[in-house]
Amino acid sequence: MEHTDPATLKKDGDMVILYSIHAFHAPRTVIRFARNLPSGHLKRVSIISVGSSNSWANAAASLSLIKILQEKNCSIQRNELLAMPLTIAIALSDDQSEKLICQSEEKIDQIAATVLSDPEQISFVPFKSKLMAGIGHMEGLAARLFGMELHADEACSSCGLCERECPEKNIRMNKSNKPEFGLNCLMCLRCIYNCPENAISPRFSKFIPIKGGYSIERYRK
Repeated sequence: MEHTDPATLKKDGDMVILYSIHAFHAPRTVIRFARNLPSGHLKRVSIISVGSSNSWANAAASLSLIKILQEKNCSIQRNELLAMPLTIAIALSDDQSEKLICQSEEKIDQIAATVLSDPEQISFVPFKSKLMAGIGHMEGLAARLFGMELHADEACSSCGLCERECPEKNIRMNKSNKPEFGLNCLMCLRCIYNCPENAISPRFSKFIPIKGGYSIERYRK
């Protein structure tokens, strides 16, 4: 989404916004995209939020995004929640990861088959979910600080992939052609997991990245 100019989208079209939940909210990248949409440009928008669970704890993750889209005169067609394995701190077992991925892929197929034909389906969001979203603002601050402790070790090949793929442009190559990290981190861990040399890591919070991450392809039959 960080590579798409909202103004280039087809007018009066339908769009699906799918994103990973960050700190019980849509990530700043997605919020910025929605704010830059021309008012009345899109007819209908469906939202798919992806978190570590599809429980009430993540039920309010799309509320800020929905408010912005409605202010842009977009009709919200669907607001769905999918669960995928954690990418931070806690590694699930292979069985748990496979179960979540298979369930989410089945649900995606169901959504794709019905998203334009079904009537609007907006779920009630309980107060406790909104409370979790409020707490998430503190996690967002912690994510910014996390960026300051990231560094690249001697294995870095100066390929620049991390700089090019950072959704918040939080990475700059210094005079030595090595990445430097600023205060605008989302803690998406894209730079860590995508580094071809496994050269990027936090200095102190080493428990946060899951060693080796996980691959969806492993669980596809």
